[in-house]
Amino acid sequence: MYRECTLFECPRFECEDYDEYCWICQYYKTLKEIKKGRIELKNDSYGILHNCIGKKSFDNDKIIENFNFYIASVNKLRPSTVKGIFIKKVSISTTMGRGVFVNL
Repeated sequence: MYRECTLFECPRFECEDYDEYCWICQYYKTLKEIKKGRIELKNDSYGILHNCIGKKSFDNDKIIENFNFYIASVNKLRPSTVKGIFIKKVSISTTMGRGVFVNL
C-alpha cells in the first residue's frame, strides 16, 4: 500500500531519502530513470514486441533515429542461448492503421 511522503523527505525537493512505498517517490524515481534513457519493452504472449517510437509531431529524422535505437536495444538484450534469427519481421503502423513491413 502506498503512502505520501512528508514535504521534507520527498525526492522532488532534492532529498536523498527514498521510500519505496510512497507513490510520489516512485513517480519521481521513474521520471529520473526515463530522463536518463530508460526504455521498456512490451510483448504479448506470442513474443511480439509493441512499442511507440514517435508521434505525429516528430520529424522523419527523429523517428528513424528512435527506430534504429529501438532495434539496437532489442538486439543488445538478446539472450546468448537464442540461436538463429532473433528479429524475424518488423512492421510500423499508426495507432489504428495498417502495418508496413520494414526490411532490416
